[in-house]
Amino acid sequence: MRREVGGFTLIEVMVSIALASILAAIAIPSYRYLINSGRTSSDMNALLGSLQAAKSEALKRGQSVVVCASSTSTVTSGGLPAPTCSTANNWQVGWFTFADTNANGLFDTGETVIAVQNALASGSTLVASGNTSTVRFNREGFVTNMSTSPNPLVITLTPAGTGGAAQKRCLAVNFVGRMTVLKAGQGVCT
Repeated sequence: MRREVGGFTLIEVMVSIALASILAAIAIPSYRYLINSGRTSSDMNALLGSLQAAKSEALKRGQSVVVCASSTSTVTSGGLPAPTCSTANNWQVGWFTFADTNANGLFDTGETVIAVQNALASGSTLVASGNTSTVRFNREGFVTNMSTSPNPLVITLTPAGTGGAAQKRCLAVNFVGRMTVLKAGQGVCT
């Protein structure tokens, strides 16, 4: 009597490996897109949250509050020097929010830093239109330094890597302080 041994033949194993390879080749690019999309959303939400908080602080304090692109990625905790405002429109190094007590739009000695956002970890670029390096909200919540008026200020986030242009996001801020996040190809997000 012949006894049968259970198991897989070499052909069955090879077919299974081939199918697994095909499925992995299909899934990996989709997974990469999902990861990049999550990073893009996170970076844009950080900027949107900072601007919304600055507008809220301006209304609460009854004075100007400014969000400015930082020239360095230093933070104010642990005894490090306070960040300094950049004169360039590149925001990917980070940004910070401060109470502008004398309403001159500049970070002066004695003014309070409200929040600091460090550099984007994703390697994305974040560039503002009109060479804008600051967004200043007055005590009514209006943006008072709109160099792009009557058009909105547009801050464009372009993710690093391949396919970044398709995943681009824009934050449009108008002079009344209304903020809108747009996908590539929508409205002013070109």
